[in-house]
Amino acid sequence: MRYQGKITSWNESRGFGFIEWNGGNDNVFVHISSFEEKPRRLVVGDIVAYEVTKAKDGRTRAEKVAFPSAPSRKVVIKPTRTFPWGRFVAVCLIAVVGAGAYMLHKPQMVYSSHVFSAQPTAAVESTFQCEGKTHCSQMSSCKEAKFYLNNCPATQMDGDGDGVPCESQWCSF
Repeated sequence: MRYQGKITSWNESRGFGFIEWNGGNDNVFVHISSFEEKPRRLVVGDIVAYEVTKAKDGRTRAEKVAFPSAPSRKVVIKPTRTFPWGRFVAVCLIAVVGAGAYMLHKPQMVYSSHVFSAQPTAAVESTFQCEGKTHCSQMSSCKEAKFYLNNCPATQMDGDGDGVPCESQWCSF
């Protein structure tokens, strides 16, 4: 028959103590070797379940001692979720390939390095004036096209950006 009680005294260095039955004041001897599973560190006041047997000398002792609050089944610990490295690498790879494809196929912008001013510079001695002409078809000579390219804003006469305007009409060499 199993009983339940609490540990009333415990000698840690010698590994024994006494259990008081919940129904009375009877103390039963208990040794550390009587526990069914290796116990945690025992403390006075711990509740235990046990069976009573008689030793060869006639005294009673507790056997098959266990903690009743301990789970009877093993606890399965699920592994924690780890970072999904495979997905991370796949997303990065797709982003790099996509950026590379965009860079290869995006429309190219052509920028001119010319600085335009509304007034002719003092070094230019010319009879030409900025009159809103912007295309080669509006020019009458290579000299006029060069004047407009160097001194007037918003001209569109140097398509290849080499500094020579109207190459196919006026300024071909």
